[in-house]
Amino acid sequence: MSLQPIKPLFPNAENPKDGDLNIMYIRIEPALLYLEAGQTSKIKVFAVLTDGRNEEITHKVKWRSQHTTIGKVNEEGTITAVEAGSMIIMAEYERHKAELVVSIDKKETAASKKKTAVPGGNVGKIAGAALAAVMRLW
Repeated sequence: MSLQPIKPLFPNAENPKDGDLNIMYIRIEPALLYLEAGQTSKIKVFAVLTDGRNEEITHKVKWRSQHTTIGKVNEEGTITAVEAGSMIIMAEYERHKAELVVSIDKKETAASKKKTAVPGGNVGKIAGAALAAVMRLW
């Protein structure tokens, strides 16, 4: 029985090509987003590199979104909440992909906020959406 050489886990780590970032994975910030209809929010994408550094690549990713009637994302990473519901925003760079769960609630009027104001009232919604995102990974 002869021994075979072990293939490196990250083959480009020792001899990177020009422009090769040696990316392990990409991630989106924030990891979870809660908006009201009509609001916008800017999200960022970071490449986590084999040397441990994080490099922002927001301007380099290709964006996609499910349920475009609920919300939209533009090429700069700005999400616009259109109507109540949940959606997933996907960022893609080279062969790497990341997803963001966006929960959108209907826009509340000042009168309805006074009636339903509960400290931490959005925490349950955010926790539920986060749990749904984690369960997708399993």
